[in-house]
Amino acid sequence: MIILKQDTRLDRQKLESLLNKYGHVEYTFNSQLIQDDIDKIDSWIAEAKTSLRLENLKKIKCYLNGLLKKSYKKVEVSWVLMNNAIVSLPVEIRKLRLFNIQATDYMVSTNDSIIALDYIEVLNIIATELAYRDLDFTNEFIENELKNIGLITVYDSKVLQNIIDDRAYDKVMVMRIGDTAYMAPNRKEIYTYFGDSLEYDGAYRKVLTESCNTAISIIVMNLLSKINSMGADVKVYAVFEDLVYFSVPDGRNADIEQVLTTPIVVRAFGRKFEVKPKVQIY
Repeated sequence: MIILKQDTRLDRQKLESLLNKYGHVEYTFNSQLIQDDIDKIDSWIAEAKTSLRLENLKKIKCYLNGLLKKSYKKVEVSWVLMNNAIVSLPVEIRKLRLFNIQATDYMVSTNDSIIALDYIEVLNIIATELAYRDLDFTNEFIENELKNIGLITVYDSKVLQNIIDDRAYDKVMVMRIGDTAYMAPNRKEIYTYFGDSLEYDGAYRKVLTESCNTAISIIVMNLLSKINSMGADVKVYAVFEDLVYFSVPDGRNADIEQVLTTPIVVRAFGRKFEVKPKVQIY
């Protein structure tokens, strides 16, 4: 299992070395699929009711047009660590959650097996841990819900069903900060889930983004470390805010799949909960 708790630290040097070994990948894009989404965005632009939505749609169209220009030949990218997030260079491989736009949908399939790991439940737990007071949960309610949950044993995350909303991550991302245990005493700084200090700006977006970027990077670091120990030939295929993709040459491999689907243990509310990532294999 991979453990995420408040004192877990990202070993940047280790992750950078692993990404240098496993993070170079080549894509072929289906230009027609990209054009289809550009046409869809154009129709949304014509119907946009607010200036904010219009601005966001225009940015998405700009991104897709840039991707379209590069789609007529093979594209080589490297996945690298930037701040605490894993990103692709020189071409940005993105997922736009609110608009159901994802660059991997345009990639032409190969003989490789693609393993997709969905960590949204991990992000939902972290979001709720950061913002539970502003989500109208009292300490008394939390403790009553978890009164039979010990502080040492690891429990299945299902026991959090009355606390963790399926859309907690998205909800907290747009919330203002009222009261959080992660606020510094001077109220000029706020701490991420992992204890990094950020300038307080009154909103959860930055602190949640930094917390979850770090969580995903720690997960990828641990998975690649296990893969490296096996000597397996695996590539980082894509990393998004809630999803991680790996490619495995020559079809499926049970040993590699077992490693990549390692459960995550998240510490929240003073207790530890196991999350099994949702897995899809293509």
